Amino acid sequence: MNRKPIIIGLTGSILLSGIYFLFLVLIGGIEHAVGFVSFLWYWLAIIITGFGLQIGLYTYIRQKIKSRAATAEVSTSVGVSTGSMVACCLHLAVDLLPLVGLSA
Repeated sequence: MNRKPIIIGLTGSILLSGIYFLFLVLIGGIEHAVGFVSFLWYWLAIIITGFGLQIGLYTYIRQKIKSRAATAEVSTSVGVSTGSMVACCLHLAVDLLPLVGLSA
């Protein structure tokens, strides 16, 4: 069994949670970050787990495509899934626009 998708999924979850916590610390301080995470931990756990699962599945399917063990249906679903994930998270880029303006 290839463990690469599992490792990449766990790494993605850890990186997402770390970056999110870092943004919370930069925005409101450590007390704000700890309070926010402790208040909404169950929602954050679901989102972070789902993100890691998506990254792991994406890696697994990409490996199957590269080994030519996948059909055209799987190849197409990877593209649609990737586009959907990007479209879903694109609205969060609006939160970063003030920071981009400060750097200009």
